[in-house]
Amino acid sequence: MRTTITIDDEKVDELMRLNGAESRSDAIRQAVDEAIRRSKVAEFMKLAGKFPHLHTEARRADKIALADAKRTHR
Repeated sequence: MRTTITIDDEKVDELMRLNGAESRSDAIRQAVDEAIRRSKVAEFMKLAGKFPHLHTEARRADKIALADAKRTHR
């Protein structure tokens, strides 16, 4: 989709330099993708602690895996 926006040239140039983008469009696309990714991570982090049984199960699985590893490396 084509969109016209007004952004300070210095900011876009800095964005291109930081992202290693070859074009202004690539720099903007990368910035939008990163903003979306960060928003999704923030939403995911809000779930932290909401499912304590998953944490307990993961710790139990880690302990079992560690015990198995110790048995096989003796």
